[in-house]
Amino acid sequence: MNEIIYKKSYEEYKAELGGELQRAAESFVRIGYLLKVARDTNILAESKYKTMAEFAEAEFHLDKTKTSRFISINDRFSEGGYSDRLKEEYRGFEWSKLTIMLQLPEEMTEELSTNYSKAELNLLKSELDAENSVSDIEMAIERAEAVEKKILPPEEKSMLGKAVWQLGMEHRDIYRKVWKAFEKEDKRLVMDILAPQGESTIFVKIPGMGRYQISVKNDICVMHLRTLEKERYSFEEIIEELEKICPVAGMDTEEAYRLIYGIDLEPEKEQEKEPEKKTEVAPVQPKKEKRKESKVTKARTEKQEPAAAVPEEEVQLPGQMSVEDYDGVVPEATYEEVTEDGQTEDDGMSEGSGAAGDALEPGIDAGASGETEDADTTGQYDESVGTAESGGCEADSEQIEEIWMEIYKNHGEISKYLSVWESQHSLMERDMVRKLYDMSIAMAAGFERLMQRGQDHE
Repeated sequence: MNEIIYKKSYEEYKAELGGELQRAAESFVRIGYLLKVARDTNILAESKYKTMAEFAEAEFHLDKTKTSRFISINDRFSEGGYSDRLKEEYRGFEWSKLTIMLQLPEEMTEELSTNYSKAELNLLKSELDAENSVSDIEMAIERAEAVEKKILPPEEKSMLGKAVWQLGMEHRDIYRKVWKAFEKEDKRLVMDILAPQGESTIFVKIPGMGRYQISVKNDICVMHLRTLEKERYSFEEIIEELEKICPVAGMDTEEAYRLIYGIDLEPEKEQEKEPEKKTEVAPVQPKKEKRKESKVTKARTEKQEPAAAVPEEEVQLPGQMSVEDYDGVVPEATYEEVTEDGQTEDDGMSEGSGAAGDALEPGIDAGASGETEDADTTGQYDESVGTAESGGCEADSEQIEEIWMEIYKNHGEISKYLSVWESQHSLMERDMVRKLYDMSIAMAAGFERLMQRGQDHE
């Protein structure tokens, strides 16, 4: 078979075919318009056909499905909804793309450009279908569970704030990249991360609230997919919201993520290196075009690990002492010394005289009588001051150093919490304030113990 010689270059050929496909879209609009004319006017009076459907089927083999599609495309994409011209914003779309877009609400198609492929348009449709498949009752049940598990963004946040907060929760790969960009103080890089090809659509799913669509193009558009409510924002506004979930100053990624979301940041997946293979030298082949990343990022819908599912004592920060009561200036508290291997051991408070680990006023016993007891001579800690009578100066010095370490660790954790508070005040909810209060009381208790020792030695 003889090879057909085509004299134009590949780029010229591609442009020519693309032009024909675009003209086909305009032809679809005109076909729909002419079918409407047959339907709505008396043009068929001179023919033997009584209806447009009968005429289209007999003369052009267009069944009801095809005629309905042509008319729907004209209704949706023609100027004024009834003309033979395509709307300006939809010129350049191929007819096959318009067919898919016909199944999307206008609020979604307004955010699209001709750069979206058919596969990407189908991804948009799949997200819309998934959202519409959830009933209002199912949504209400999901929200109740989310409230109980504390996995919802702060209520006072804007639509953009909620969407960005959830983006950090779901798309942790994007979160890491944005964090690194902020570390480099390169805000332009952040926009390249969100939209590598200059435009993108990112979906997130807030439990009990539904999917949110973040469209990045000339500006930022956030749309609630369930209600089709949408708001527009500037690039500066999305940068500001991203900075709130990425407080780079004074913290690392894992610490900040745990503090904000209450769960661990999943370890970054390392790409497996293929074993080196010895191959024979082959002729140089033209490089294949690198596969482009999709402009559509689907919502991650698998269940997230809730912060509330972890018992309080397990999420306690290293070196933090728990406080069980809040009566008085220095409340009753349980003190724990943290050993190097992470195991906890009793701080030396003996049992049998009031609550274990009570923070006491100088010289006052924790027992019910409130009278001062003499020191035990068996080598046990004195219950009122917590010192080892038989330990000597060296043991006393070690105990003081351990108390100072407790104070120092709590001070460091308080500083981390406050650094996040400074960047995002809305994060300081009741639970976080409670933790800060616990650590502050633990520090005060430590200082009280040091004062107790000083008075005892005097």
